[in-house]
Amino acid sequence: MYKYDLTLQMQQHTNALLAGILVIVAIVTILVDSVQHFGVQCVSDEFFVQESFCKTVGGKLVEIDNYWEFQVLSRMARNRRFPNFWIGITDMYSEGAWQKATTQGRQSYFNWYGSEPNSHGGYENCVEVKARRGMKWNDRACHIRWRFVCEK
Repeated sequence: MYKYDLTLQMQQHTNALLAGILVIVAIVTILVDSVQHFGVQCVSDEFFVQESFCKTVGGKLVEIDNYWEFQVLSRMARNRRFPNFWIGITDMYSEGAWQKATTQGRQSYFNWYGSEPNSHGGYENCVEVKARRGMKWNDRACHIRWRFVCEK
């Protein structure tokens, strides 16, 4: 009986996460006609432009709080064949101190690739997710144009 309770709780949490992602997809579907393919499909732009766009539509660049959130986001990105995309994490305020871009709250979950973050060239203050590296994270210069995902 205990195992069943845990399975049920995990299913409920998974359903709640998926419902949140579905809300994002629904918003995107509504906006596609009036705004360039918002965040889930075709738009590429630099980190700060995307962050501003997400705020304009009442959201923020997606911020990953835990492993399970990242798994849901990764599945969505793979299904849409995103090669790379921005997430709302930065160390622009203090080198090496990674935090959420919108709230500036401390970032506690990470999924870095190998030797990342490495601040190559000294200007890599934003975080991209790289599909070719198994959805691992890479610090990158913020002016690079990638796709993005907003969350509400």
